[in-house]
Amino acid sequence: SLSISNTEEVTVSVRRKVIDVFPLKVARRSASLAVLFSFDAERRATFKLLLFDAERRATFKSGS
Repeated sequence: SLSISNTEEVTVSVRRKVIDVFPLKVARRSASLAVLFSFDAERRATFKLLLFDAERRATFKSGS
C-alpha cells in the first residue's frame, strides 16, 4: 500500500495502453510528486512514484 499525506486530490483518466503522467504538489517545502500510471491490456495498473524534495533529490517507489 502507498500512503502520502498533504497532497492535492487529483483525478486521472486513463485509456488502455496509455501512460499518463501528472504533477502533484506536496505541502511541505515546495516538494513535487510525479506519478506514472501504466495499464496493460488486461487493465492491471502499475504505478511508479517520484518524489522530489526542495533540493531536487528524488525518491523512487513503485507498486501495483
